[in-house]
Amino acid sequence: MLQNLMRKTARCLVAALPLVIIALPYLFFTPLWDGAVYAECLHAATIKGVDIYRLNCAGHSSVGYMLPLALVYDYTDGAMWAVQLFNILLGVIAVGALLSILDFFYPETPRNERVLATMAFAAMPAIAAGVLNTNLDFGMLVTFLVLLAALLREQRIIAAVAGSMLVLSKEPGIAIWASTVGAYLLSTILRREGTLVTKIKKSLRLWPLALTLAAYGGGVVYRVTNNQPILWSFLEQKDGTLLSQMTSFSLFDPVFVGYMVITFIINFAWIPSLFIIAGVSMWLCRKALGYSPSPHPIRRELIATLFILLTYILTRYHTFLNVRYFLPLLPMLILASYHALVSLLSNARVRCCILSIMIVLFGISTFRTVDPVARRIFGTFQFGSHELLHITSLTKECCGKGRDQLVYNLQFTAFDNLLNQVLAELNPSQSEPLVMAQLANFYFLDWVTNTVPPRRSFAQREVNRSPVTYANPIRDAKAPPAKLYWVDIPYADGTHEYETLLESYSPTDQKTFTHHGYSLTVTTMARK
Repeated sequence: MLQNLMRKTARCLVAALPLVIIALPYLFFTPLWDGAVYAECLHAATIKGVDIYRLNCAGHSSVGYMLPLALVYDYTDGAMWAVQLFNILLGVIAVGALLSILDFFYPETPRNERVLATMAFAAMPAIAAGVLNTNLDFGMLVTFLVLLAALLREQRIIAAVAGSMLVLSKEPGIAIWASTVGAYLLSTILRREGTLVTKIKKSLRLWPLALTLAAYGGGVVYRVTNNQPILWSFLEQKDGTLLSQMTSFSLFDPVFVGYMVITFIINFAWIPSLFIIAGVSMWLCRKALGYSPSPHPIRRELIATLFILLTYILTRYHTFLNVRYFLPLLPMLILASYHALVSLLSNARVRCCILSIMIVLFGISTFRTVDPVARRIFGTFQFGSHELLHITSLTKECCGKGRDQLVYNLQFTAFDNLLNQVLAELNPSQSEPLVMAQLANFYFLDWVTNTVPPRRSFAQREVNRSPVTYANPIRDAKAPPAKLYWVDIPYADGTHEYETLLESYSPTDQKTFTHHGYSLTVTTMARK
Protein backbone atom coordinates (compact mmCIF):
# COMPACT_ATOMS: atom_id res chain seq x y z
CA MET A 1 0.00 0.00 0.00
CA LEU A 2 2.83 2.39 0.89
CA GLN A 3 4.56 1.63 -2.40
CA ASN A 4 1.34 2.32 -4.30
CA LEU A 5 0.87 5.64 -2.46
CA MET A 6 4.42 6.67 -3.27
CA ARG A 7 3.88 5.80 -6.94
CA LYS A 8 0.71 7.89 -7.07
CA THR A 9 2.42 10.78 -5.32
CA ALA A 10 5.32 10.65 -7.76
CA ARG A 11 2.97 10.72 -10.75
CA CYS A 12 1.09 13.68 -9.23
CA LEU A 13 4.32 15.61 -8.69
CA VAL A 14 5.45 14.91 -12.25
CA ALA A 15 2.08 16.10 -13.58
CA ALA A 16 2.32 19.26 -11.46
CA LEU A 17 5.87 20.08 -12.58
CA PRO A 18 4.82 22.75 -15.12
CA LEU A 19 2.87 24.68 -12.49
CA VAL A 20 5.58 24.37 -9.83
CA ILE A 21 8.39 25.36 -12.21
CA ILE A 22 6.41 28.33 -13.49
CA ALA A 23 5.12 29.64 -10.16
CA LEU A 24 8.05 29.15 -7.76
CA PRO A 25 10.23 31.94 -9.23
CA TYR A 26 7.36 34.36 -8.49
CA LEU A 27 7.07 33.37 -4.84
CA PHE A 28 7.71 36.93 -3.63
CA PHE A 29 5.29 38.57 -6.04
CA THR A 30 2.89 41.00 -4.34
CA PRO A 31 -0.65 40.73 -5.78
CA LEU A 32 -2.15 43.51 -7.90
CA TRP A 33 -5.67 44.86 -8.53
CA ASP A 34 -8.35 42.39 -7.35
CA GLY A 35 -5.61 40.12 -6.03
CA ALA A 36 -4.48 42.98 -3.81
CA VAL A 37 -8.05 43.41 -2.54
CA TYR A 38 -8.05 39.83 -1.24
CA ALA A 39 -4.51 40.13 0.09
CA GLU A 40 -5.49 43.23 2.04
CA CYS A 41 -8.52 41.36 3.38
CA LEU A 42 -6.12 38.73 4.72
CA HIS A 43 -4.21 41.41 6.59
CA ALA A 44 -7.34 42.99 8.02
CA ALA A 45 -8.58 39.61 9.27
CA THR A 46 -5.30 38.66 10.99
CA ILE A 47 -4.31 41.85 12.82
CA LYS A 48 -5.19 40.25 16.18
CA GLY A 49 -5.22 36.57 15.39
CA VAL A 50 -7.54 35.10 12.77
CA ASP A 51 -10.91 36.86 12.79
CA ILE A 52 -13.14 34.48 10.83
CA TYR A 53 -15.91 37.06 10.71
CA ARG A 54 -13.78 39.36 8.54
CA LEU A 55 -12.99 36.76 5.89
CA ASN A 56 -16.01 37.47 3.69
CA CYS A 57 -13.94 39.66 1.39
CA ALA A 58 -14.97 42.26 -1.20
CA GLY A 59 -18.67 41.64 -0.64
CA HIS A 60 -18.33 37.89 -1.29
CA SER A 61 -19.03 34.84 0.83
CA SER A 62 -15.42 33.67 0.86
CA VAL A 63 -14.50 32.15 4.23
CA GLY A 64 -14.20 28.63 2.73
CA TYR A 65 -11.07 29.59 0.78
CA MET A 66 -9.80 32.56 2.77
CA LEU A 67 -9.73 30.80 6.16
CA PRO A 68 -6.85 28.41 5.32
CA LEU A 69 -4.95 31.30 3.72
CA ALA A 70 -5.50 33.41 6.83
CA LEU A 71 -4.21 30.61 9.07
CA VAL A 72 -1.05 30.35 6.97
CA TYR A 73 -0.61 34.11 6.90
CA ASP A 74 -1.13 34.46 10.66
CA TYR A 75 1.17 31.52 11.50
CA THR A 76 4.00 32.96 9.38
CA ASP A 77 3.55 36.41 10.93
CA GLY A 78 2.38 38.13 7.77
CA ALA A 79 4.55 36.45 5.12
CA MET A 80 2.82 36.85 1.77
CA TRP A 81 5.31 34.46 0.20
CA ALA A 82 3.96 31.73 2.52
CA VAL A 83 0.45 32.35 1.17
CA GLN A 84 1.80 32.08 -2.37
CA LEU A 85 3.58 28.84 -1.47
CA PHE A 86 0.37 27.48 0.04
CA ASN A 87 -1.48 28.40 -3.14
CA ILE A 88 1.12 26.46 -5.14
CA LEU A 89 0.45 23.48 -2.86
CA LEU A 90 -3.28 23.87 -3.50
CA GLY A 91 -2.47 23.93 -7.21
CA VAL A 92 -0.61 20.63 -6.85
CA ILE A 93 -3.66 19.19 -5.06
CA ALA A 94 -5.88 20.35 -7.94
CA VAL A 95 -3.52 18.71 -10.43
CA GLY A 96 -3.56 15.50 -8.39
CA ALA A 97 -7.36 15.53 -8.32
CA LEU A 98 -7.54 15.93 -12.10
CA LEU A 99 -5.04 13.09 -12.56
CA SER A 100 -7.21 10.92 -10.31
CA ILE A 101 -10.26 11.76 -12.44
CA LEU A 102 -8.41 10.87 -15.65
CA ASP A 103 -7.17 7.61 -14.10
CA PHE A 104 -10.74 6.73 -13.13
CA PHE A 105 -12.25 7.57 -16.52
CA TYR A 106 -9.53 6.23 -18.83
CA PRO A 107 -7.90 3.10 -17.37
CA GLU A 108 -7.46 1.74 -20.91
CA THR A 109 -5.07 4.51 -22.00
CA PRO A 110 -1.33 4.52 -21.12
CA ARG A 111 -0.55 5.91 -17.67
CA ASN A 112 2.08 8.29 -19.02
CA GLU A 113 -0.43 9.67 -21.50
CA ARG A 114 -2.80 10.56 -18.67
CA VAL A 115 0.06 12.32 -16.92
CA LEU A 116 0.70 14.35 -20.07
CA ALA A 117 -2.97 15.35 -20.25
CA THR A 118 -2.78 16.53 -16.65
CA MET A 119 0.46 18.38 -17.34
CA ALA A 120 -1.36 20.29 -20.08
CA PHE A 121 -3.76 21.55 -17.42
CA ALA A 122 -0.89 22.42 -15.06
CA ALA A 123 0.82 24.40 -17.84
CA MET A 124 -2.21 26.55 -18.66
CA PRO A 125 -1.33 30.25 -18.14
CA ALA A 126 -4.53 31.07 -16.25
CA ILE A 127 -3.73 28.43 -13.61
CA ALA A 128 -0.37 29.98 -12.70
CA ALA A 129 -1.94 33.45 -12.78
CA GLY A 130 -4.68 32.24 -10.45
CA VAL A 131 -2.11 30.83 -8.04
CA LEU A 132 -0.11 34.07 -7.81
CA ASN A 133 -2.75 36.80 -7.88
CA THR A 134 -4.88 35.84 -4.87
CA ASN A 135 -8.51 35.25 -5.85
CA LEU A 136 -11.58 33.30 -4.76
CA ASP A 137 -12.09 31.60 -8.13
CA PHE A 138 -8.87 29.64 -7.66
CA GLY A 139 -10.28 28.33 -4.39
CA MET A 140 -13.41 27.20 -6.25
CA LEU A 141 -11.26 25.46 -8.88
CA VAL A 142 -9.34 23.42 -6.29
CA THR A 143 -12.37 22.40 -4.22
CA PHE A 144 -14.41 21.59 -7.35
CA LEU A 145 -11.76 19.18 -8.62
CA VAL A 146 -11.35 17.52 -5.21
CA LEU A 147 -15.15 17.18 -4.96
CA LEU A 148 -15.44 15.52 -8.37
CA ALA A 149 -12.50 13.18 -7.75
CA ALA A 150 -13.89 12.19 -4.34
CA LEU A 151 -17.36 11.48 -5.78
CA LEU A 152 -15.92 9.21 -8.46
CA ARG A 153 -13.82 7.36 -5.87
CA GLU A 154 -16.82 7.17 -3.48
CA GLN A 155 -14.87 9.07 -0.81
CA ARG A 156 -17.98 10.67 0.62
CA ILE A 157 -16.48 12.45 3.63
CA ILE A 158 -13.81 14.09 1.50
CA ALA A 159 -16.54 15.05 -0.97
CA ALA A 160 -18.57 16.62 1.84
CA VAL A 161 -15.62 18.64 3.15
CA ALA A 162 -14.55 19.79 -0.34
CA GLY A 163 -18.15 20.66 -1.18
CA SER A 164 -18.52 22.70 2.00
CA MET A 165 -15.38 24.69 1.20
CA LEU A 166 -16.59 25.14 -2.38
CA VAL A 167 -19.98 26.64 -1.49
CA LEU A 168 -18.33 28.95 1.05
CA SER A 169 -15.57 30.16 -1.28
CA LYS A 170 -17.70 32.31 -3.59
CA GLU A 171 -21.35 32.63 -4.59
CA PRO A 172 -21.12 30.50 -7.80
CA GLY A 173 -19.82 27.66 -5.60
CA ILE A 174 -23.32 26.44 -4.72
CA ALA A 175 -24.26 26.25 -8.43
CA ILE A 176 -21.00 24.44 -9.25
CA TRP A 177 -21.62 22.01 -6.38
CA ALA A 178 -25.22 21.33 -7.47
CA SER A 179 -24.09 20.82 -11.08
CA THR A 180 -21.31 18.43 -10.06
CA VAL A 181 -23.46 16.34 -7.74
CA GLY A 182 -26.37 16.41 -10.18
CA ALA A 183 -24.22 15.33 -13.15
CA TYR A 184 -22.68 12.57 -11.03
CA LEU A 185 -26.07 11.25 -9.92
CA LEU A 186 -27.49 11.44 -13.43
CA SER A 187 -24.64 9.66 -15.18
CA THR A 188 -23.68 7.05 -12.58
CA ILE A 189 -27.05 6.16 -11.04
CA LEU A 190 -30.20 7.60 -12.58
CA ARG A 191 -29.42 6.75 -16.23
CA ARG A 192 -28.00 3.33 -15.48
CA GLU A 193 -29.86 0.05 -15.32
CA GLY A 194 -31.65 -0.94 -12.13
CA THR A 195 -34.94 -0.59 -10.32
CA LEU A 196 -36.14 2.68 -8.82
CA VAL A 197 -35.61 1.29 -5.31
CA THR A 198 -32.02 0.35 -6.14
CA LYS A 199 -31.34 3.81 -7.53
CA ILE A 200 -32.82 5.46 -4.44
CA LYS A 201 -30.66 3.31 -2.16
CA LYS A 202 -27.53 4.19 -4.11
CA SER A 203 -28.41 7.88 -4.00
CA LEU A 204 -29.00 7.77 -0.24
CA ARG A 205 -25.44 6.52 0.24
CA LEU A 206 -24.41 10.08 -0.57
CA TRP A 207 -26.02 11.37 2.64
CA PRO A 208 -22.73 12.95 3.91
CA LEU A 209 -23.16 15.55 1.16
CA ALA A 210 -25.98 16.99 3.27
CA LEU A 211 -23.19 18.48 5.39
CA THR A 212 -22.42 20.75 2.45
CA LEU A 213 -25.98 22.06 2.40
CA ALA A 214 -25.78 22.61 6.17
CA ALA A 215 -22.55 24.58 5.73
CA TYR A 216 -24.10 26.71 2.99
CA GLY A 217 -27.21 27.29 5.08
CA GLY A 218 -25.05 28.38 8.01
CA GLY A 219 -23.26 30.85 5.77
CA VAL A 220 -26.56 32.30 4.56
CA VAL A 221 -27.86 32.65 8.13
CA TYR A 222 -24.69 34.44 9.21
CA ARG A 223 -24.85 36.91 6.33
CA VAL A 224 -28.55 37.63 6.89
CA THR A 225 -28.17 38.13 10.65
CA ASN A 226 -25.21 40.46 10.08
CA ASN A 227 -26.98 42.53 7.41
CA GLN A 228 -24.71 41.24 4.65
CA PRO A 229 -26.10 40.49 1.17
CA ILE A 230 -26.48 36.81 0.31
CA LEU A 231 -25.32 37.49 -3.22
CA TRP A 232 -22.35 39.57 -4.32
CA SER A 233 -23.10 43.20 -3.55
CA PHE A 234 -22.13 44.18 -7.11
CA LEU A 235 -25.32 42.49 -8.33
CA GLU A 236 -27.37 45.41 -7.01
CA GLN A 237 -25.58 47.71 -9.46
CA LYS A 238 -26.38 45.60 -12.52
CA ASP A 239 -29.40 45.92 -14.78
CA GLY A 240 -31.98 43.19 -14.31
CA THR A 241 -32.38 40.57 -11.59
CA LEU A 242 -30.24 37.50 -11.12
CA LEU A 243 -33.09 35.39 -12.48
CA SER A 244 -33.30 37.45 -15.67
CA GLN A 245 -29.54 37.17 -16.18
CA MET A 246 -29.58 33.41 -15.59
CA THR A 247 -32.43 32.86 -18.06
CA SER A 248 -31.44 35.32 -20.79
CA PHE A 249 -29.18 34.20 -23.61
CA SER A 250 -27.83 35.67 -26.83
CA LEU A 251 -25.06 34.27 -28.99
CA PHE A 252 -24.28 37.78 -30.21
CA ASP A 253 -24.03 39.45 -26.81
CA PRO A 254 -20.50 41.01 -26.71
CA VAL A 255 -20.00 39.92 -23.10
CA PHE A 256 -20.95 36.32 -23.88
CA VAL A 257 -18.67 36.34 -26.93
CA GLY A 258 -15.88 37.72 -24.76
CA TYR A 259 -16.47 35.01 -22.16
CA MET A 260 -16.22 32.31 -24.83
CA VAL A 261 -13.00 33.78 -26.21
CA ILE A 262 -11.16 34.13 -22.89
CA THR A 263 -12.21 30.61 -21.87
CA PHE A 264 -12.01 28.52 -25.04
CA ILE A 265 -9.69 30.44 -27.38
CA ILE A 266 -7.14 32.59 -25.55
CA ASN A 267 -3.61 31.24 -24.91
CA PHE A 268 -4.02 28.43 -27.49
CA ALA A 269 -7.10 27.05 -25.72
CA TRP A 270 -8.56 26.92 -29.22
CA ILE A 271 -6.50 23.77 -29.86
CA PRO A 272 -8.32 21.55 -27.31
CA SER A 273 -11.55 23.34 -28.27
CA LEU A 274 -11.09 22.23 -31.89
CA PHE A 275 -10.69 18.61 -30.80
CA ILE A 276 -13.90 18.90 -28.76
CA ILE A 277 -15.75 20.22 -31.82
CA ALA A 278 -14.32 17.40 -33.94
CA GLY A 279 -15.27 14.80 -31.32
CA VAL A 280 -18.83 16.09 -31.00
CA SER A 281 -19.17 16.20 -34.80
CA MET A 282 -18.04 12.57 -35.08
CA TRP A 283 -20.47 11.51 -32.36
CA LEU A 284 -23.36 13.29 -34.09
CA CYS A 285 -22.46 11.65 -37.41
CA ARG A 286 -22.40 8.21 -35.78
CA LYS A 287 -25.80 8.84 -34.23
CA ALA A 288 -27.25 10.07 -37.52
CA LEU A 289 -25.92 7.04 -39.42
CA GLY A 290 -27.23 4.62 -36.81
CA TYR A 291 -23.90 3.24 -35.59
CA SER A 292 -23.88 1.53 -32.22
CA PRO A 293 -23.04 3.89 -29.34
CA SER A 294 -19.43 4.09 -28.26
CA PRO A 295 -18.43 2.40 -24.99
CA HIS A 296 -18.00 4.09 -21.61
CA PRO A 297 -21.31 6.02 -21.51
CA ILE A 298 -20.79 7.09 -17.90
CA ARG A 299 -17.69 9.16 -18.53
CA ARG A 300 -19.08 10.59 -21.77
CA GLU A 301 -22.35 11.64 -20.17
CA LEU A 302 -20.78 13.00 -16.99
CA ILE A 303 -18.16 15.08 -18.81
CA ALA A 304 -20.65 16.39 -21.37
CA THR A 305 -23.34 17.20 -18.79
CA LEU A 306 -20.97 18.91 -16.39
CA PHE A 307 -19.20 20.82 -19.17
CA ILE A 308 -22.49 22.19 -20.52
CA LEU A 309 -23.89 23.04 -17.08
CA LEU A 310 -20.76 24.86 -15.89
CA THR A 311 -20.41 26.75 -19.15
CA TYR A 312 -23.99 27.95 -18.94
CA ILE A 313 -23.85 28.86 -15.25
CA LEU A 314 -20.53 30.68 -15.33
CA THR A 315 -21.36 32.73 -18.42
CA ARG A 316 -24.78 33.98 -17.27
CA TYR A 317 -23.68 36.67 -14.85
CA HIS A 318 -22.27 39.66 -16.76
CA THR A 319 -19.32 41.34 -15.10
CA PHE A 320 -15.83 41.69 -16.60
CA LEU A 321 -13.63 39.68 -18.96
CA ASN A 322 -11.53 38.23 -16.15
CA VAL A 323 -10.15 34.79 -17.02
CA ARG A 324 -10.23 33.80 -13.35
CA TYR A 325 -14.03 33.76 -13.36
CA PHE A 326 -13.88 30.67 -15.55
CA LEU A 327 -11.10 28.68 -13.87
CA PRO A 328 -13.44 25.74 -13.05
CA LEU A 329 -14.05 25.35 -16.79
CA LEU A 330 -10.38 24.78 -17.61
CA PRO A 331 -10.13 21.21 -16.25
CA MET A 332 -13.40 20.45 -18.07
CA LEU A 333 -11.76 21.73 -21.26
CA ILE A 334 -8.90 19.29 -20.72
CA LEU A 335 -11.23 16.40 -19.84
CA ALA A 336 -13.49 16.98 -22.83
CA SER A 337 -10.62 17.44 -25.28
CA TYR A 338 -8.86 14.31 -23.99
CA HIS A 339 -12.08 12.35 -24.37
CA ALA A 340 -12.28 13.61 -27.96
CA LEU A 341 -8.64 12.67 -28.61
CA VAL A 342 -9.22 9.13 -27.34
CA SER A 343 -12.33 8.84 -29.52
CA LEU A 344 -10.74 10.29 -32.64
CA LEU A 345 -7.21 8.85 -32.51
CA SER A 346 -6.40 5.23 -31.71
CA ASN A 347 -2.63 5.75 -31.87
CA ALA A 348 -1.33 6.56 -28.36
CA ARG A 349 1.93 8.01 -29.72
CA VAL A 350 0.04 10.55 -31.82
CA ARG A 351 -2.09 11.53 -28.83
CA CYS A 352 1.02 11.96 -26.68
CA CYS A 353 2.60 14.12 -29.38
CA ILE A 354 -0.48 16.37 -29.50
CA LEU A 355 -0.58 16.65 -25.72
CA SER A 356 3.13 17.50 -25.63
CA ILE A 357 2.62 20.27 -28.21
CA MET A 358 -0.21 21.67 -26.07
CA ILE A 359 2.03 21.67 -22.99
CA VAL A 360 4.75 23.58 -24.86
CA LEU A 361 2.34 26.14 -26.31
CA PHE A 362 0.60 26.68 -22.97
CA GLY A 363 3.98 27.08 -21.29
CA ILE A 364 5.17 29.66 -23.81
CA SER A 365 1.87 31.54 -23.51
CA THR A 366 2.41 31.83 -19.78
CA PHE A 367 5.27 34.25 -20.40
CA ARG A 368 4.45 35.83 -23.76
CA THR A 369 1.32 36.80 -25.66
CA VAL A 370 2.04 34.75 -28.79
CA ASP A 371 -1.35 33.20 -29.61
CA PRO A 372 -2.11 34.60 -33.10
CA VAL A 373 -5.85 33.97 -32.82
CA ALA A 374 -6.24 35.88 -29.56
CA ARG A 375 -4.02 38.69 -30.84
CA ARG A 376 -6.22 39.04 -33.92
CA ILE A 377 -9.46 39.03 -31.91
CA PHE A 378 -8.48 41.47 -29.14
CA GLY A 379 -5.63 43.48 -30.61
CA THR A 380 -2.61 44.36 -28.48
CA PHE A 381 -0.89 47.28 -26.77
CA GLN A 382 2.76 47.91 -25.97
CA PHE A 383 4.25 47.23 -22.54
CA GLY A 384 7.87 48.11 -23.13
CA SER A 385 9.11 45.94 -25.98
CA HIS A 386 6.39 43.36 -25.31
CA GLU A 387 2.73 43.24 -26.25
CA LEU A 388 -0.30 42.43 -24.10
CA LEU A 389 -3.86 41.75 -25.21
CA HIS A 390 -6.26 44.69 -25.28
CA ILE A 391 -8.83 42.57 -23.46
CA THR A 392 -11.47 45.29 -23.10
CA SER A 393 -11.63 45.94 -26.85
CA LEU A 394 -14.59 43.56 -27.32
CA THR A 395 -16.88 44.93 -24.61
CA LYS A 396 -15.50 48.46 -24.05
CA GLU A 397 -15.73 47.76 -20.33
CA CYS A 398 -13.77 49.27 -17.47
CA CYS A 399 -10.84 49.81 -17.15
CA GLY A 400 -8.58 51.15 -19.86
CA LYS A 401 -7.02 48.36 -21.90
CA GLY A 402 -7.50 46.01 -18.98
CA ARG A 403 -6.57 45.92 -15.31
CA ASP A 404 -7.53 42.63 -13.66
CA GLN A 405 -8.40 41.49 -17.18
CA LEU A 406 -4.65 41.37 -17.88
CA VAL A 407 -4.25 38.43 -15.49
CA TYR A 408 -4.56 35.96 -18.38
CA ASN A 409 -0.87 34.99 -18.14
CA LEU A 410 2.10 36.12 -16.04
CA GLN A 411 3.20 39.19 -17.99
CA PHE A 412 1.26 41.40 -15.58
CA THR A 413 3.69 40.44 -12.78
CA ALA A 414 6.31 42.73 -14.37
CA PHE A 415 4.42 45.69 -12.88
CA ASP A 416 5.40 44.55 -9.39
CA ASN A 417 9.13 44.63 -10.14
CA LEU A 418 8.91 47.92 -12.03
CA LEU A 419 6.96 49.68 -9.29
CA ASN A 420 9.49 48.52 -6.72
CA GLN A 421 12.28 49.94 -8.90
CA VAL A 422 10.47 53.28 -9.10
CA LEU A 423 9.98 53.37 -5.32
CA ALA A 424 13.58 52.39 -4.57
CA GLU A 425 15.18 54.98 -6.84
CA LEU A 426 12.84 57.96 -6.47
CA ASN A 427 11.78 57.42 -2.84
CA PRO A 428 8.60 59.49 -3.38
CA SER A 429 6.85 61.19 -0.48
CA GLN A 430 3.79 63.33 0.19
CA SER A 431 5.86 66.38 -0.68
CA GLU A 432 7.25 64.76 -3.85
CA PRO A 433 4.47 62.36 -4.86
CA LEU A 434 3.96 59.93 -7.67
CA VAL A 435 1.16 60.93 -10.03
CA MET A 436 -0.58 58.57 -12.44
CA ALA A 437 -3.88 58.15 -14.23
CA GLN A 438 -6.52 57.68 -11.57
CA LEU A 439 -7.98 54.77 -13.53
CA ALA A 440 -4.68 52.89 -13.18
CA ASN A 441 -4.33 52.93 -9.41
CA PHE A 442 -6.96 50.45 -8.24
CA TYR A 443 -5.04 48.51 -5.56
CA PHE A 444 -2.01 49.01 -7.78
CA LEU A 445 0.27 51.01 -5.51
CA ASP A 446 -1.78 51.39 -2.34
CA TRP A 447 0.69 50.30 0.34
CA VAL A 448 4.43 50.95 0.52
CA THR A 449 6.85 49.85 3.24
CA ASN A 450 8.71 52.31 5.42
CA THR A 451 11.87 50.26 4.89
CA VAL A 452 14.97 51.29 2.92
CA PRO A 453 14.51 50.88 0.04
CA PRO A 454 10.69 51.08 0.09
CA ARG A 455 8.65 48.46 -1.77
CA ARG A 456 5.09 47.33 -2.33
CA SER A 457 3.71 45.35 0.59
CA PHE A 458 0.61 44.69 2.69
CA ALA A 459 2.24 43.86 6.04
CA GLN A 460 0.41 46.35 8.22
CA ARG A 461 3.13 46.87 10.81
CA GLU A 462 5.66 48.11 8.26
CA VAL A 463 3.67 50.07 5.69
CA ASN A 464 2.39 53.54 5.04
CA ARG A 465 -0.14 54.71 2.52
CA SER A 466 1.64 55.08 -0.78
CA PRO A 467 2.56 58.62 -1.92
CA VAL A 468 0.32 58.50 -5.00
CA THR A 469 -2.03 61.27 -6.02
CA TYR A 470 -3.71 62.47 -9.19
CA ALA A 471 -3.75 65.47 -11.48
CA ASN A 472 -7.04 67.06 -10.38
CA PRO A 473 -6.28 67.06 -6.62
CA ILE A 474 -2.90 68.67 -7.37
CA ARG A 475 -4.53 71.29 -9.58
CA ASP A 476 -7.06 72.14 -6.84
CA ALA A 477 -4.62 71.98 -3.90
CA LYS A 478 -3.95 75.13 -1.90
CA ALA A 479 -0.31 74.17 -1.50
CA PRO A 480 0.63 71.92 -4.45
CA PRO A 481 4.00 70.13 -4.34
CA ALA A 482 7.00 71.86 -5.90
CA LYS A 483 8.09 68.58 -7.50
CA LEU A 484 6.30 65.44 -8.61
CA TYR A 485 6.82 62.29 -10.68
CA TRP A 486 4.40 61.41 -13.47
CA VAL A 487 4.23 57.65 -14.06
CA ASP A 488 2.90 56.59 -17.46
CA ILE A 489 0.93 53.34 -16.98
CA PRO A 490 0.55 51.56 -20.35
CA TYR A 491 -2.92 50.10 -19.81
CA ALA A 492 -4.53 53.41 -18.77
CA ASP A 493 -4.67 56.50 -21.01
CA GLY A 494 -3.49 59.39 -18.85
CA THR A 495 -3.10 61.95 -21.66
CA HIS A 496 -5.75 64.35 -20.35
CA GLU A 497 -4.42 64.20 -16.78
CA TYR A 498 -0.85 64.77 -17.97
CA GLU A 499 -2.02 67.81 -19.94
CA THR A 500 -3.68 69.11 -16.78
CA LEU A 501 -0.33 68.88 -14.99
CA LEU A 502 1.41 70.73 -17.83
CA GLU A 503 -0.70 73.80 -17.03
CA SER A 504 1.26 74.26 -13.79
CA TYR A 505 4.36 72.05 -14.16
CA SER A 506 7.27 71.68 -16.55
CA PRO A 507 9.07 68.39 -17.30
CA THR A 508 12.66 68.48 -16.08
CA ASP A 509 13.79 64.88 -16.49
CA GLN A 510 12.58 61.52 -17.76
CA LYS A 511 13.69 58.02 -16.90
CA THR A 512 12.58 54.61 -18.12
CA PHE A 513 12.67 51.69 -15.70
CA THR A 514 13.00 48.28 -17.36
CA HIS A 515 12.61 44.65 -16.39
CA HIS A 516 13.14 41.89 -18.96
CA GLY A 517 11.95 44.18 -21.75
CA TYR A 518 8.96 45.60 -19.85
CA SER A 519 9.18 49.27 -18.96
CA LEU A 520 7.62 52.19 -17.12
CA THR A 521 8.51 55.76 -17.99
CA VAL A 522 8.60 58.35 -15.19
CA THR A 523 8.73 62.08 -15.92
CA THR A 524 10.03 64.41 -13.22
CA MET A 525 8.09 67.69 -13.19
CA ALA A 526 8.75 70.98 -11.37
CA ARG A 527 6.21 73.65 -10.59
CA LYS A 528 6.39 76.66 -12.91
